Amino acid sequence: MLLCEITYPKTVRDAYAILHAAGYREIGHGNYSRVYAKPGDNSVLKLFAPNDIAFKAFVGFTKSHPSPHFPKFSRKVMNVGQYSAIRTEKLQPFEGNYDNILTYMMSNYYKATGVKYSMVAAYHLEDANAYMERQPSLKKAADEIISFAVRNKFHPDCKRKNLMLRGDTIVFIDPICGGPETDDRGLA
Repeated sequence: MLLCEITYPKTVRDAYAILHAAGYREIGHGNYSRVYAKPGDNSVLKLFAPNDIAFKAFVGFTKSHPSPHFPKFSRKVMNVGQYSAIRTEKLQPFEGNYDNILTYMMSNYYKATGVKYSMVAAYHLEDANAYMERQPSLKKAADEIISFAVRNKFHPDCKRKNLMLRGDTIVFIDPICGGPETDDRGLA
């Protein structure tokens, strides 16, 4: 049996067992999610906690704000009680230096929320701004994420494992977290 729109296992443990039996292997995880891939497939299946409203909101946001720096999700989020699921393109790990992206996003987030951000030296911020100016589409995507996060009371979740590559293009895969209704329960 495959995990599909018609036959969703009711528990996350049953979903894991079905995926493993079908040849899927876990290739990544976070506090609220696990990502599975089947060798040879060009997509992955992300199972995540149903209370991860930030990720659900990000999926919707990417559909209305197309960018080469956002993942390509198929269909919509499927909610199955103990977990939610969505299929997305398979990307490659980002091993580069993400300091400029992190500095740019965090400084602009704090500037937009009115919080003084003193952890970054001025020369780091100058470097980050210069780096992003040289990559206008990446800068636009980062600015859109920050604006969306501020508007919806989310927080940036900038770290290396939330950046991946599609060829040479940096992709933000899960760049926001928190929110007014999120609690601390992750995915079992």
